[in-house]
Amino acid sequence: MATHTVVIGCGDTARATALTRAVTARGVEDVADLWPLDRAITAGRSLDTSLIVLDGYPPADTLRAIADLTDARPELGVLIVGPLDPNVDVMVALASGAFGYLPTSSPPAAVGDAVTAMLAGEAVLPHAVSSPLVQHLRSGGRGILVRRFNGHEVALTNREWEVLVLLRQARSTAEIARHLVVSPGTVRTHVSALVHKFGVRDRDGLAQPSGSTVG
Repeated sequence: MATHTVVIGCGDTARATALTRAVTARGVEDVADLWPLDRAITAGRSLDTSLIVLDGYPPADTLRAIADLTDARPELGVLIVGPLDPNVDVMVALASGAFGYLPTSSPPAAVGDAVTAMLAGEAVLPHAVSSPLVQHLRSGGRGILVRRFNGHEVALTNREWEVLVLLRQARSTAEIARHLVVSPGTVRTHVSALVHKFGVRDRDGLAQPSGSTVG
């Protein structure tokens, strides 16, 4: 195996040790267990780091950092171990730059296998998201179907989806408008539509994941 540096972000010492052993057992010699979370993200800026493993769903500021980091370093792999339900959380993580996702219950051996696959250039996707992504492609990319917090499915337009992902990255209305090259008023219109479709009270309700976060 080529030389790789894998960074693990995990707040549970025993779990972090088991993950490190599992990755090392698969031929990765340089494995760093870094905590708190911002240390793992900072390590991802180094060209020596090939992959980051985050054991837990990232909070909004970390999703934003991942998006910015993988935009600057497209070759960096990010593997998240977190809840599969609702699948909108998983899809937001992938849209924010993660290239792999495993369920929370994944044992260290499964994480080690996923690391091996990702270092070989493979994406690691659960069925919870691979199915809607295939449906999205079959429709010609016209919108996307996601499962919301109460289990009901919601059809989003492409632009609504883009706004939702940026919201989940803790970006302001002005930032979203600049990113999408639209007016702030247009962003607010999309946010209102999303609030209605997801059945939440306000923008803050859209911005929060339903599963557990890292830490």
